[in-house]
Amino acid sequence: MPLKLPDNLGVQMQSPRDLAKNPTYLFYGKGKTGKTSLAMSASLVKELSPVAIVDFEGSAEVGATRFPDVDVYRTENYAQSKGVLNALLKQPDEYKTVILDPVNSLQVQLKDEIIRMQAVNQPSAKSNNSMGERGMLLSDWDVIWTHMRKVLEAFHAAPFTTIITAHADVTQDDLGRQIMEPLMQGNKSKNEVTRVPSVVGYTSMTQDKETKLAVPTIRFAGGAGLIAGDRFGKLPPVMDNPSMTKIFQAINS
Repeated sequence: MPLKLPDNLGVQMQSPRDLAKNPTYLFYGKGKTGKTSLAMSASLVKELSPVAIVDFEGSAEVGATRFPDVDVYRTENYAQSKGVLNALLKQPDEYKTVILDPVNSLQVQLKDEIIRMQAVNQPSAKSNNSMGERGMLLSDWDVIWTHMRKVLEAFHAAPFTTIITAHADVTQDDLGRQIMEPLMQGNKSKNEVTRVPSVVGYTSMTQDKETKLAVPTIRFAGGAGLIAGDRFGKLPPVMDNPSMTKIFQAINS
């Protein structure tokens, strides 16, 4: 029997199937590996449409001919991005899928806003670089992590599918081994962007054995030196020429 909880608690019993209805995806990889195109292909899936993309760096133009039905919200600073993100959360019935592209550019916008506000709130703060320009204070990194965590958790909990994209970065672990992970500044933010999503996929380009042409590929299985994963356990380790149609069908088969 479900627990009898106070109405004002804001918690209700749900099944794992209920929680899986609106998953959150993270697609990350190097430039020009098909991250944005893959995300925008959600507009071709009836169950995932209509689709909106919050474009933090101007990459949504790749869908001009292939995915013309996607609504694009181009932002140039954090104030604009914050306004659009809040509107999407307050009007959750407008779209079935929301794309944040790429999330590391949103973090850069936030960093720029913090430095701008430093001149207002801390005018006596000294420059910490040889150019004499304002930079991030040590305490500011916790502000960035807190804001990014709130954004990621809010969209993960939203009643629509969220697709997050990010550029990739090669780092080293404590043993000096190379690791491919999303490009996020600050270790806390890096951990957060991979912790929240239901599915984490790494995009790359590989050569087709027959045509010898480069084709996009996404890896859902993590391993040595690569962060990836699939909480549903239904996606293949590797998918060539990926699309949201293939991914949606695999998860809901």
